This record gives sequence, structure tokens and C-alpha cells, in this order.
Amino acid sequence: MVATIKDVAQQAGVSTATVSHVVNGTRFVQPATKERVLFSIRELGYESDGIARSLRLRATFTLALIVPDLSNPFFPELAMAVQEAAVRSQYDVVMCSVDVPRGNSAELLQHHLRAIRRKRYDGVIFAESLAPIATIRHQLVATGVPVVLIGGTPHQEADRVYIDDYAAARDVMEYLIRKGHRIIGHITGAPNMASTSERLRGYRDALRSAGLGADADLEVPGTFLRDGGYAGMQRLLARVPRPTAVFAANDLTAVGALSASLDAGLRVPEDVAMVGFDDIALAADLRPALTTVYHGQRELGREAVRLVLSRLRERREGEPVTVILPHALVVRDSA
Repeated sequence: MVATIKDVAQQAGVSTATVSHVVNGTRFVQPATKERVLFSIRELGYESDGIARSLRLRATFTLALIVPDLSNPFFPELAMAVQEAAVRSQYDVVMCSVDVPRGNSAELLQHHLRAIRRKRYDGVIFAESLAPIATIRHQLVATGVPVVLIGGTPHQEADRVYIDDYAAARDVMEYLIRKGHRIIGHITGAPNMASTSERLRGYRDALRSAGLGADADLEVPGTFLRDGGYAGMQRLLARVPRPTAVFAANDLTAVGALSASLDAGLRVPEDVAMVGFDDIALAADLRPALTTVYHGQRELGREAVRLVLSRLRERREGEPVTVILPHALVVRDSA
């Protein structure tokens, strides 16, 4: 037997109008009541007439999540958190990758932007992309669709949620310095990304604060990909003296750097310590398990959905909201 809106209302102990407000987002409903209604919807398997609802409300009940690169496990993990939070509120999520750093970003972004202009999505969650195409944020806001930025640089008309990349990088470096390391290399992220520059800035400032000074030979370019980490580590290992520790701009970079170290016959962490950034699921499974920074992908995803739905369902207006989430240094065996 197919559940009806009356069945949901009866089980939740509310009126059918309240169920309708929860499903359609037409009025504010107290959080406890809303959760009770959503629980009943899930328990009974109730499905509203989505097409009719969309036509009536001129809404698609779909969010777009734009990410730089699906080959980086950080972003699928973020997407899972976004999807889980969205589905709980009866929204679907469409994943849109712009293929950074392989060079298709501008073209793919314009493709996704055209879909947003056609109102295929009610809201957009936009993860950091490259600086040369930063004008995309202005174009997104100009569509009139609520936009939430994850990381990157701020926009005066968009909500934003992020962690402090600079502070996290300093935490990494201060940990390595406390461990007695004085020659510390850094393999950077993809060029022109805000996270790359902030992590590099934290690396340099921590060295200066410790009286070590920055050395350009210890900073090698990476790509946020495994191959970039492997090539970067080879450059660092060719240096005399070679570094006793390496801070990789993300975990994929660290995976490549770890492989290069082992291929060179070095022991990690005895000969060279390794620290990554993101705490992707793979980090704990590496041998040695990777010391890294937990980037908060689960919290970032949930908070981004909360922000965009507060614009859509609660009709929140006014100045953009900025949320800085905590990060954490996760110490394992590699450093």
C-alpha cells in the first residue's frame, strides 16, 4: 500500500499542512517537528508528486555540487556528506566536476553555468577552483541562485564555509619542528589555488618563527596529484643535504612522495618523515599510515547544505555568512 500525506501526518502527530510545509519548504517548521515529519516520511516510504511540486513551486529540489577534481578522494568524500545532508531534506544532488588540474576547467565551468542559468538547480555548492577563472563566482551569484563556497576566496554575496589552511599548515610545521626536524621540504599544490598559497604561507611563516628561514630549494611545485608528489619528492631527494621531513600539500601528493622515498630505498619515517593534508580514507591504510590534517570534509559538506537550504527553505536573506570549521592534526606512523 502506497503511503499518503495523511499517513505521514498521522504518524508524526501533525497536520497535513505541516507535512506539506516540510516537504515543500513553504514555511518555517520547528526543527523537532520537522525531524519527526522527515522520520515518518522515511519510515513510511512516502513520495510526493515531485513533478507537480516542482511545477507548482517553480523549484527542482536539486542542488549542484561543483568540485575541482573527482580523481582526488577528498571530493567524493565531501560529495557523500553533501548528498547525505541533502537527501535528509528531500533534495537531490548533481555532481559537476571541472577537471582541475587537467586543463578543461573553463570549458566545463561554462557548461555547468549554462545549466544553472536554465534554473535546473535551486542552489549551488561550489568548491575551490583556479584563480584565473575566479570570475565564475560573480557569474554564479548573478544567476540569482543561492551559492555557497567551500574554501577558495570569498565573495561579498555568497555564503562560505572553510577551514583555515594557513593555521593547519603551521600546525603541521610546528609539529615537525618539535620533533627535531630542521630541513623540511614542501611539495606545493596546484598553482593559482587559494589552498596552495595558504598552505605554502603557513609553511614559510612557521620556519621563520622557528628561526630556520625559508629556502627556495626546499619548495618544489606539485599538482595535488600522486604523480606531482612523486616528481616533487625526487627533486627533494636530489638535494644535498636532503630534507629529513616533507610536508605534502595534500594526501595524494604525500602518496606519490611516499612511493618515491620507498623506491629510493629510504625508510619512512626513520630516514624521512612525511605529512599530508586532507585525511582521505586511504591515509590510514598506507604503510606506514600517513600523518595528515583532517580537512573536515564531512562537516564541510553538512554545513554547506545547511547554509544553502537556509536560503531556500527558511528564506534567509541578508549579509553572507562565513563559517570556519576546525581542523585537526592526525598523527600516525609516517612522522
